[in-house]
Amino acid sequence: MAKVQSGTDVKSQFKTLSEADIQASTDDASFRKGYDYYLNHAIVEPTLSEPVLRAFCHSSSGSPYHVEATLLPAGDKSAHKLASAGCSCPRGGFCKHLVALLLIWLHQPERFVVRTGLMGRLSEKSREELLNLLEQLVQRQPDIEPLVELLIELPLATTTQEKKRPGRGREPTLDPSTIRSRVDSAFYHAGEGWGAAGRVAAELDPLCDIGKSFAEAGEWANAQVVYATVAEETVIQYEDLHDEGQVSWILSKCAAGLVACLNAQPTLPRSERLEAEEREELLTTLFDLWKFGHNYGGIGVDIPAAIAGNATAPERKRVEAWLREEMRPGQDSSFYRAKARSHWQRLPGNWDTGQTSMEARDATTINLARNA
Repeated sequence: MAKVQSGTDVKSQFKTLSEADIQASTDDASFRKGYDYYLNHAIVEPTLSEPVLRAFCHSSSGSPYHVEATLLPAGDKSAHKLASAGCSCPRGGFCKHLVALLLIWLHQPERFVVRTGLMGRLSEKSREELLNLLEQLVQRQPDIEPLVELLIELPLATTTQEKKRPGRGREPTLDPSTIRSRVDSAFYHAGEGWGAAGRVAAELDPLCDIGKSFAEAGEWANAQVVYATVAEETVIQYEDLHDEGQVSWILSKCAAGLVACLNAQPTLPRSERLEAEEREELLTTLFDLWKFGHNYGGIGVDIPAAIAGNATAPERKRVEAWLREEMRPGQDSSFYRAKARSHWQRLPGNWDTGQTSMEARDATTINLARNA
């Protein structure tokens, strides 16, 4: 039986990394906390798959985060120490979890199990063998079937012919129920308690990545389906969570993806732009996300500016009607209405937010007092 390799056996194949290199890549607080995570064995299941270090890191929220870093070859002469790195935590970037992973690689490389190149082994299989493998995988893990159905539509490789296919950007081919079932499954399996939000976010983040893949391929209608369905289903179930920012971070990613869809429309040929019905659904979801951010926070995207910059005259009237409903006395406090109105009235154009005569009189009085 062949000996299972560890990171120690292959470490010399990669560019050396020091504690000083790791510390220089992040802030002092993240380095200190990451060092504590390393000392307290927070990193679990570390693997090395070709040049990529992967592991899970326990967190204060109770939910483990997926962390990875791509190493550079030993002969690399650049100033960079890593090819790439990332973590599924809300902070992202060079976080404390990533620090802990790299400290393990630096001081305990034997903990990393070396995985042989899976894709290379799969490429040697015939079509029939691959189909049989996929069938067995779905039979043994039936929960992944909706995900497989979703991935079938993913533009894994876009040929020149596919790029030229008319209507590719405006024709949705995804079934929203497939995405909806993934979101529902994430909430169901997350359970309850303080760590539930982190577990939900960890399951939803790959769906956002799928939406990003569609957007990068110019399949804006499919990107919209992914982002909108994730956002709508998450908002519905949000009240039952104790969120510490993980799930609102997912909603912020959805908002950013939908804003990208909207911003892309004027740059596309008319034959590639979203239909009027899809545009209305897009604006509706964005407006709902704006309301969510207004109520709960966590949406770091300027949704009013995106809508103001892209809405047609009929769409503007529709959004103004939604705003007037939100501003209607009795819906919420006057403070809420004033704060919400300020988000929109600072934008280009005269947004009709349904200001009452009393509120207009109070605003005039305040302005006169300021100018006195």
